[in-house]
Amino acid sequence: MESQNFPVNCESENIRIIGNNNSSNFEIDLDEEINIVFHSVKDLMKKYIMYSKTSESKVVSGGLQQFLIRKMRGRSRKKETPDPQLHFKKNNNSCSIAVSDGVNKDKNGEMVSYFDCMPVNVKLNIFSYLPTKDLINITSVCHEWNLLATDDLLWHQRLDWDLPKWEVLSFTTNPKMYQEVNSEWSYKEIYMKCSPEANRSWKKINSTFYQVSNMLKYFFPRKAPRVAMFGPGLETSTHKLVRKLLYEDNDKFSRIAMFPGQFDGVGAGMTLKLKTGSTFHLTVLYSGTKQEREKPSHRNRANHSRLFINSTQDKDNTGIELQPAVKNLCHTLDAFIFVVDASQPEELVKSALMELKAMVNERSSAPHVPVVILSCISDKTDVHSKIPACRIVELLELVNLDKKWLVHDCVVTGLEGLHLAMEWMVEHAQNK
Repeated sequence: MESQNFPVNCESENIRIIGNNNSSNFEIDLDEEINIVFHSVKDLMKKYIMYSKTSESKVVSGGLQQFLIRKMRGRSRKKETPDPQLHFKKNNNSCSIAVSDGVNKDKNGEMVSYFDCMPVNVKLNIFSYLPTKDLINITSVCHEWNLLATDDLLWHQRLDWDLPKWEVLSFTTNPKMYQEVNSEWSYKEIYMKCSPEANRSWKKINSTFYQVSNMLKYFFPRKAPRVAMFGPGLETSTHKLVRKLLYEDNDKFSRIAMFPGQFDGVGAGMTLKLKTGSTFHLTVLYSGTKQEREKPSHRNRANHSRLFINSTQDKDNTGIELQPAVKNLCHTLDAFIFVVDASQPEELVKSALMELKAMVNERSSAPHVPVVILSCISDKTDVHSKIPACRIVELLELVNLDKKWLVHDCVVTGLEGLHLAMEWMVEHAQNK
């Protein structure tokens, strides 16, 4: 604990009040306490100087010490703060009053902080309120803090708290995967592996490597991947996503071409170029024309979609089958983008699982084809009611998917998060 020195000049005397306080209440009222003590000390010092035998030796007797102790204790009880301990240090021409708050003595008589005397569970509870960055930094304070800050129970709790707030999860950064297989990794290692903030920091540290890697891609050009975008999110409150891709400019990617629908008016698309220089052909698959989608009877997309044929697999399970033209399209695709509306109830999101499986399973022989799940909301006002990305993973049963997958939050109004999902998709689609 660091000391704070407050000089108090009483005529020829030099008095220092050293405050070492852990209590927030004591810190707030410290200035007031100093003023009270200052005036009390000033009056008493005049009396002691008058009765001193010599003018060279200025001695503070026990009466002043007891007065200050009673004064400070009385005010600390009123404000429900720990009683401060006053320690006097004498020098040749000065005396200092050490106000030590939050300290105690161990069995050897040495001063230790109240924090060191606390039980381990109390210390862990205090550490649990620290931000993740600070929790990592305090491991270098001392050996005891290193043990506390790396406690497995502490990081388990931190993982449970922060996981619903993460905006991105993938097949390699899903904490549930490591927990289900009983990984030997500690919870801190799992957290650091899966945390989006930790991954961004790691990428920032290695930014030079990524810049050189992107530059080398220009010398080894690859085929632009063909991607299909589909899903119920294209026809709900987040339907403006495609319109913004078509007509609004942004600094993350640009449109360099457009192409018409490939079958029955369905399947129009565009060619997009990312800021990294990569390009890809995006085909948008609606379940019908605009007039058909606006009909009330079109709410059951599986039964009225131009993309699927209703088929009964067996007596208990009912599934859907792709139209022949859609099947042929799937065999030419290098990636999938499935759009869901994260502001809808979980039941509606889960009902789209059959649609996702029908499209992705058509490329079951190509496990290298990545699948991106865009968990969209229309604007930031829906952020508090949205379904977390970790819950989207569970509803769509992505852990059972035999492909590379990514779930990324996206705000349709500003297309936030979309370019990051597209960069991940292009990178994994080209690295077969």
